[in-house]
Amino acid sequence: MKYTRSSLLFLALIVGLSFPGCRHTNKSESTGSALENKIQGIMFIEQAARGCMLEIELGKLAAVKADHPEVRDFGKSMAADQELILNSLKELSVTKGLKLPDSLSRQEQIQVEEMRQMENKYFEKLYLKMMLENSRKYIELYRGTSRSPDVLISDFGKKYLPILEKHLQKAFEVQQSIS
Repeated sequence: MKYTRSSLLFLALIVGLSFPGCRHTNKSESTGSALENKIQGIMFIEQAARGCMLEIELGKLAAVKADHPEVRDFGKSMAADQELILNSLKELSVTKGLKLPDSLSRQEQIQVEEMRQMENKYFEKLYLKMMLENSRKYIELYRGTSRSPDVLISDFGKKYLPILEKHLQKAFEVQQSIS
C-alpha cells in the first residue's frame, strides 16, 4: 500500500507541475494574440493617418489647381472630410497612447510637389485616378477593422467607412462628368 501511495503522490506531483505549464502556454498564446492585435491597431492608425494627410494635401491642391469646378469642389470636400477623420484619428491615437506622424513621408511630399508642377488637365486626371485607387485601398483597410477585437478600432472603422465609400462614388462621378 505504501508503494501505491508513493506512486500516487509522485503522479500527483507530476500532474500538478504540468498544469502551470499549460496555463503558461495559454497565457503566452493570448499574450501573442494581444500583441498581434495591438500591432495591427497601430498599423491601421498609422496607415489611415498617412492616407488622410495625403488626401488633405491633394484635395487642397485640387481646390485651387483644377480647371473644372466639379474637381475643385470634390477636392474641397475631400480635404474637409479627411481633416475630420484625421482629427478623430488624433483622438484615437491619444487614447491608445500613440503618436501620429506629423508630416507626409518624403516620397509623398515629392508626389505632391510633382502634381503641383503638372499642367492642370493632367493634374485633374491623375488626381481623380489616385482618389479612385486610394478610396478603394482605404475602404479595404477600414473594412478590415470590423474584424478587430479592439472595439475602439472596430468602431472607428465602422463610423468612417461610409464616408470613404461616398468618396469612391463621388470620384467616379466626377471622373465621368469631365471625360
